[in-house]
Amino acid sequence: TGELGEKKDILAIMAAHRIPYAASASIAYPEDLKTKIRRAMAIRGTKFIHILCPCPTGWRMTQDMTITAARLAVATGAFPLLEIEGGTRTVVSHRPDERIPIGEYMKMPGRFRHLTDEMIGAAQRAVDERWERLIAAADEVRRIRRTAVKTGTGRGSSE
Repeated sequence: TGELGEKKDILAIMAAHRIPYAASASIAYPEDLKTKIRRAMAIRGTKFIHILCPCPTGWRMTQDMTITAARLAVATGAFPLLEIEGGTRTVVSHRPDERIPIGEYMKMPGRFRHLTDEMIGAAQRAVDERWERLIAAADEVRRIRRTAVKTGTGRGSSE
């Protein structure tokens, strides 16, 4: 919407309501997404899954960059993959071996083209702080099978 500032943490809102299951998932990690859908289907009560699926038109990028953008969002920590059970138990379902600087993610799609280096630096600090709080509070941390991430900068990274 062009609004500046941090977005509301929808999973924290769901956790505050202590729903039986809340999770985040990404189209870049289909096995993780399938696992979370199966888990949600097996649980009674309210379930919520926040799925990151970049829109080529809305994000102003080519269709072939959709999965790359989704992977970079996870690899930078901007969109952490996690599960919250009963509002209290948090599982980080993927912790990248080494997080990629958020600038590589934000400079890729046209969606973030208006951001200055100062704004990207502020976003990096916010992501770092949120990531550290998330990892410190997590009851369990996992890693998803390594997947190459094409950053568009000519070098590949891995998760």
